Amino acid sequence: MKTEVNTKGNGFAEITKIRKNLIGVHLYNQALDTVFRLNYYHHRNSALVCLTGDDFENMYGHMLGQGHSGGGMMGHMQNNETERMHHLNDEHKEDDEHFGGFDTHNHTFGYRFSITQGKVTNYMQFRGKKE
Repeated sequence: MKTEVNTKGNGFAEITKIRKNLIGVHLYNQALDTVFRLNYYHHRNSALVCLTGDDFENMYGHMLGQGHSGGGMMGHMQNNETERMHHLNDEHKEDDEHFGGFDTHNHTFGYRFSITQGKVTNYMQFRGKKE
């Protein structure tokens, strides 16, 4: 999927499904070209994306999966609990931040990330609609 970038100029996001609940993201424009992986969790007409591996551990202070009480990552979901709700309940504190996701009904994708250079942190927001 390519999306327009609502930042300094146009840009694109190419999204590739790697396996269930894991995507590869290639974001690029004139100022940036980066590739990373994200987990995704369905929730009605949307999907929340979340960091993986070391990025998750660095952001939240524990490894992904340590909050689960057995049965695999989605193996012990409660009645009427969506993948997103389960992920938030098992892996995060109430004030933890997520940086983007998909609106599957409107075919849109958004992601916000920080770029730190020295002591200065800037945020870049990608928002777009599937072409």
